[in-house]
Amino acid sequence: MEGSAPSMKHFLSIQAVTEEQKHYKQSIITRRKYNGMTESMKENYMTHRKDHGNTREPLLVGLTSQFDLQLFRQAQARAIEDLVSLVILAVKTDTGSVPDARAKQLSQVFLLSEQRDDKALRAE
Repeated sequence: MEGSAPSMKHFLSIQAVTEEQKHYKQSIITRRKYNGMTESMKENYMTHRKDHGNTREPLLVGLTSQFDLQLFRQAQARAIEDLVSLVILAVKTDTGSVPDARAKQLSQVFLLSEQRDDKALRAE
């Protein structure tokens, strides 16, 4: 009889979903609701893309829900903070073990800004 049916102990370990959890789940579903792009949004996107090409962030409004867009931007901000921390650590320890070319460029920018700060302090 082993393995044929879950034991009573298994059923007792499963917790019921609370009203608060149901409400939270429903609020997430509501916030993630996506209504699609309108024609004017598509035109604005194409105009922006033609004017700026790949030099700026594309218009992301209308591509997804505002909730998902906010999560995406928070994740981007966290990623750049982590990258900058890695660059600062590599520069300060002078290991040169920065993982990619973009990080190396950032480290050069960091060094230049540090040199400008030093010059400004000396001038005071």
